[in-house]
Amino acid sequence: MQERLSKLVFAMHLLRALQAKCLQPGLGGFHRHNEGDGQIDRISRSKDDAIKPPFSYIAANVYDGRADACSPPSAISWIDLTFSPRKAELLLDMSLDITVESYIAKFAPALQWIGFVSCYWAISLRHSLLLAFLRLIQLAIRSSTSFSRNLELISGRSVLKIVLAEAWDSDVNRLAPGVIRGQAGEVTHCMAFEEWMVGEKAGRIGKDGHGGRFHRAEERLKESGTIRGRCGQECLRDDHAHPGHGPGGTAQRVYRVAGRSRRVAILKKGKDTDSYKVVRMESCILRKLFLIIEKGLTEWVMRRNIVPDSRNGLRTGFARGEYTAAYPSYVQSQTGSTNIATLWGKMYRQCAAGHWLEMFYARMQCIVRTDDLLMGDSASPILWTICLADLDAAITLRADDIRLAGRTISHLEQAVYVGLISKKTAGLQSNTDQLFGRYKHNSTMSVKKTRCMP
Repeated sequence: MQERLSKLVFAMHLLRALQAKCLQPGLGGFHRHNEGDGQIDRISRSKDDAIKPPFSYIAANVYDGRADACSPPSAISWIDLTFSPRKAELLLDMSLDITVESYIAKFAPALQWIGFVSCYWAISLRHSLLLAFLRLIQLAIRSSTSFSRNLELISGRSVLKIVLAEAWDSDVNRLAPGVIRGQAGEVTHCMAFEEWMVGEKAGRIGKDGHGGRFHRAEERLKESGTIRGRCGQECLRDDHAHPGHGPGGTAQRVYRVAGRSRRVAILKKGKDTDSYKVVRMESCILRKLFLIIEKGLTEWVMRRNIVPDSRNGLRTGFARGEYTAAYPSYVQSQTGSTNIATLWGKMYRQCAAGHWLEMFYARMQCIVRTDDLLMGDSASPILWTICLADLDAAITLRADDIRLAGRTISHLEQAVYVGLISKKTAGLQSNTDQLFGRYKHNSTMSVKKTRCMP
């Protein structure tokens, strides 16, 4: 039976190696190949097959890897010779995943060597990988009582002190003191990289403090590489104009931004539990990033003349009072009902396919809804403005519309609020019907929060 399993594993390994030559350039095929190799490693391959070849490839390519810097015995080196550092990161992720506690007995002899080498790899690594290496060293400390002593003999702790002094990732700083002191830390059940954003914590609260609903979401971001001078550029880059910004590009790394934000929904006194106010506490770094994006989007919108000059959200000094009777209607979109795909489509047609911004909203998690515009950030108003920039085409001009400084005004928008206005009730009804008819598929209007007045 053991002989048959060995032959099966060998056949699977050979098949993976042959498939490697057929992969298309890029990282899409490597993701799938990497997952398959990880499954094979888990079965019954020895440490020489499962540990040493991958880490040889990682050592050659994890930072400034060259196309010819690869490990001949490793089938992974046969894959297309692009994105070498990024592929090394993905391979490191897989290798750490198969060295978790359940496989400690199998790979323990190789862990000391890996731990020693990792100290020197860390000199040129990005901060996003430091956390993984710290956990790897912790695993080596738990696997051998002599690892800490041997690490001191090669000045490993001195190297770590130099490297970790420049790291400002909160998780790295949390683990660093224990690793430097030779502490094993907590048992790690999964060594794979953490998701760039985690969230969804919920409790329950009601009008009397019991029952009802209480929502809270927490988004967490991590820093990887320098972002201060590049974030504003990367968020608006077009994928066709910059084909290199696929998997592994700068836009994929910018999302690891150090920061944390909390969103708390507070129940309104005497109101239904579905009606709540939202209070948001944001990280200064997160707000700064969105402020950069907001400035870039505003300049882009004004330069391309996308938004009409009647919009009060972007232009000031256009309002002129004529003291004429008017009938306004204030329509509010329901929270969490925005069709994000429509917004991205409008921006993409204007060549503003922002990878970082789109990825942020795609992965944002919230208890109330999982797909909506982020409330309270600096870029939110301009995104709402772009989303409703084509409202002029939805509402036809009428003789009873309001005119301000020679400009016909039938509607005003600011974020989720839309103001309809007319000199006659029939005109107001017509504008309301056209608004609901145009945007009923894009966003849900809150009837309870809509107000009309003479």
